[in-house]
Amino acid sequence: MDARGFATDPFPLDRRLVAWGEALAMFGLAAEAEAGPPEGRLVTHAAPLGTELILIAAGPASDRAETCCRPDHDGGGKAR
Repeated sequence: MDARGFATDPFPLDRRLVAWGEALAMFGLAAEAEAGPPEGRLVTHAAPLGTELILIAAGPASDRAETCCRPDHDGGGKAR
């Protein structure tokens, strides 16, 4: 089994879109530039007869987690 993976987690937010775009480009895909920094993972598997399967899970980066869950902020990430 030949499986490979990629995740945006190790990249700082300002480098994620470039890294994600490069990872997707390896498979002829592209990221939306307007989407901002993504949070994503992909896993590929080369099947025995040469078919390459790609599983992608992606969405916007969740940098709000640091502020939205603190007691001094409301649910929308704004200070009370």
